[in-house]
Amino acid sequence: MKRRSGGTTPGAARGVSELSTADDVELIDELSLLTTQAGRMRARMAEIMAELDRRRMPAGSGSCLR
Repeated sequence: MKRRSGGTTPGAARGVSELSTADDVELIDELSLLTTQAGRMRARMAEIMAELDRRRMPAGSGSCLR
C-alpha cells in the first residue's frame, strides 16, 4: 500500500517507475526519522529508569557500579 500526496494520476506528469521511486524515497525518509526518534526515546527511557533505580537505593548500600 503506497501513500501519495500529489493530486495527479500515476504516470501523468512523470513515468510510473519514477513516481514509485519518489514515493519509496519519501517513505524511507519517514521511516528513518521515526527510527531515529524511537532510538532516542529508548535511550531516554533507560536514563530515567537508571535514575529512578539510583534514587531508590539506600545511601549506604555500597553499589559497585559507580
